[in-house]
Amino acid sequence: MILVSSTLFLPRLHQSDSKRKGPRIFGVCCYWRVIMKWPVIASLLVIGVAVANGYWGSHSSDDPSYANLGFYILDMKCNDAGTHCQKCYIAHSQWNIAHMHVFEFTEDPAQFKFWCIEGNQDWKISIMQADLAQPYRICTAWSNYTMDAQLAKIDVCVDNTFEGVEVPPECPRPVFVVSLEYYVADKNIRGQQNLLCATP
Repeated sequence: MILVSSTLFLPRLHQSDSKRKGPRIFGVCCYWRVIMKWPVIASLLVIGVAVANGYWGSHSSDDPSYANLGFYILDMKCNDAGTHCQKCYIAHSQWNIAHMHVFEFTEDPAQFKFWCIEGNQDWKISIMQADLAQPYRICTAWSNYTMDAQLAKIDVCVDNTFEGVEVPPECPRPVFVVSLEYYVADKNIRGQQNLLCATP
């Protein structure tokens, strides 16, 4: 059995120049300071992660609409037992708007969470399952308007299978693949695909 929840947090009052406190894990917090004026959701650039071949790696060479997509390997830091893992990083949109991404995985209960903290409009995906070995692919989508009033949509998919993914030796324990595709009007697709690896 798999339970899925997807939440979009609408804009809040007095959001500018506020401090956001992320989830606590092993006594370490992800702190986020954000100043926002426009509701925009995007995930485009990541610095300091390895690049490998993934689901859409073959598209990049022959289809210009996939030119802005990338595949990245992200190490999740875990507790000593390897039952609670987390990864945080900051991504930037084409307007240089910062977004905090938080990935969290627990084994008891078996649960995966993914937050995009944008400040003016946040969203979260939660997946709970009774059997970690049960394969799934779960997708959701949101629509929004950009700062120049163009219609935008973001598609998010979470997979716990790795068919078509080249898992490198430095990722001995792959956990999930999270794919984000961002569409603005009729422009090129932007986004990224992340392979989450649990690291003791």
